[in-house]
Amino acid sequence: MNIDGRTKHMLANAVIKLSETMPLEDVTVTDITNACGMSRNSFYYHFKDKQDLIWWIYSNFHDTELDLTPKTVQEDCVNIFSFMRKHADFFKQAFKDTRQNNFRDAYYGTGCDDYIRMIDMHLDENHEHLPKWEKVFLARYFSLAGTAITIEHLEQGTEDTDAYVMEIIGMIWKYGLFGVVDKLVEQHKERSHKGDQ
Repeated sequence: MNIDGRTKHMLANAVIKLSETMPLEDVTVTDITNACGMSRNSFYYHFKDKQDLIWWIYSNFHDTELDLTPKTVQEDCVNIFSFMRKHADFFKQAFKDTRQNNFRDAYYGTGCDDYIRMIDMHLDENHEHLPKWEKVFLARYFSLAGTAITIEHLEQGTEDTDAYVMEIIGMIWKYGLFGVVDKLVEQHKERSHKGDQ
């Protein structure tokens, strides 16, 4: 790992550790840099603010900590879910912060982007098309549900393994999300066919 990566990991470990002894929303950049013996300039060289660091932890840190290279979207989700459960207290706090540029909004927004990509891939595989507003509606619906379930899972825990939870989510994608997509495509074709008559 290069020096840039080590610095980011040191800052990430510091904020995670600090969140164990004080509310995450009270942790300041100064607290983080003091905890790992760095200057504030070093912090701001790598991150624009604390929320940026929290997002980096979610989106990057789990890869190196778990030392896994996922082969599928579902495997990646299992890895992320396992990482979030391992650091459940940290992520519970991150989700509770509702200030500007917060983790919950970023998680939801990225989920929307991911669902739109998944819908587009499914449509492309089948050489089909849906209006953008329908794709956005479905992406927002599933991302909102996924965000709520993730928070609930972190808050309440589960007896099931992360892989089993993701297996269920995979079925929801296949039969729920893609089932709805396929039904909408079918309805558009029927409407188009009726319009041609």
